[in-house]
Amino acid sequence: MSLETMQDLLVDQLRDIYSAEQQMARTLPQIIEHAKSRSLRDSLLAHLESSVKRIERLDRSMELLNHGSRGPMCRGIEGLLDEVAEVLLKGGNPNVVDAALIARAQRVGHYEIAAYSCALTYAKLLGCDQVANLLSQSLMDEEQADESLLRVAEEEVIAQALQADWIDTNRNGK
Repeated sequence: MSLETMQDLLVDQLRDIYSAEQQMARTLPQIIEHAKSRSLRDSLLAHLESSVKRIERLDRSMELLNHGSRGPMCRGIEGLLDEVAEVLLKGGNPNVVDAALIARAQRVGHYEIAAYSCALTYAKLLGCDQVANLLSQSLMDEEQADESLLRVAEEEVIAQALQADWIDTNRNGK
């Protein structure tokens, strides 16, 4: 689809987000399975559950715009999810791995926040109020997920990873 109008761009953006959400929904269960921290697993599980709602909102948005949701694979999320897979393959101290998973998950979330923000702006400027409302709800979901991950990182995971570093350093006499 060529980008001749701003509505074309909005549809293109929504299809990209749809692909990103689909990829994330497929990957989150693996990340949850590898997370050591119960708080991190809970935060990621909540994100997975809201992902299903965001996908439904995207489907509804595309119906309102008289277009299908499916489009090309989102290469940006694909690359970011490859980085998550690399963390899982490296392994290591579970607390440090959890901190790395949070960092990677936040990168994915920030990508989605940027994508939803752009699409929301386009929908508002085009007067697509129902679509804008749906996108606004999804943007809030993404922002809440980011805040939840940050809270888990700051209040639990990073402190535990640093404690493991301290114990290891003192055990080895460094």
